[in-house]
Amino acid sequence: KGVYNSFVFLGNQTDIPELLKQIDIFVLPSLWEGLPLVLLEAMAAKKPIVATDVNGIMEIIHSEEEGILVPSKNPAALSSAILRLLNNDELRERIAANGYIKVMSEFNLDKMIEKTESVYLKFARN
Repeated sequence: KGVYNSFVFLGNQTDIPELLKQIDIFVLPSLWEGLPLVLLEAMAAKKPIVATDVNGIMEIIHSEEEGILVPSKNPAALSSAILRLLNNDELRERIAANGYIKVMSEFNLDKMIEKTESVYLKFARN
């Protein structure tokens, strides 16, 4: 009943890029996160994002720029943000484009190697 027919729980998947092609909005309602790689994958797939404003996620997404952030444990805010994106093509497209630009510029392979190397060099000097 309700939204039961709107969701499919797929279990463990290995074809994430193909699955991301099929969705309209990526939603990550976490209670806590480190660095959620799935968020970077969604951004690289040019998907608009709704996520909770917890550590890790807030390090990647600025609300209203690369996604919409809502408080954790707040289903009303989460559903409101999802509906807002579903009903606003311009906002959905802008957020998806901003997310793509950010992930390609700040989380590309060269940048990630540079950041990782700087951490090792910092500890090597100490």
